Amino acid sequence: TPIAAVHDRTPVFLTPETAATWLDSSASFAKVIRPALHGAQEHAKQLLIYEVSPLVSNVKNESPDCILSKKEYDARQFSK
Repeated sequence: TPIAAVHDRTPVFLTPETAATWLDSSASFAKVIRPALHGAQEHAKQLLIYEVSPLVSNVKNESPDCILSKKEYDARQFSK
């Protein structure tokens, strides 16, 4: 699911290039915001949202299974 389909606001994701400008205190807001927002919009197109397993809810879990989707996690559990 694309993030835009779930929420109308998208965080600003900084690339190494836009981060340098973003952190430059001498740069004007007008100079900073357009490239930062363009980069964020391009990055957001690549982000997907998916339901994760219950493992994520417990900070004690540090398994590679934490990044599995709930569907993949459930399939693994049922195949055991």
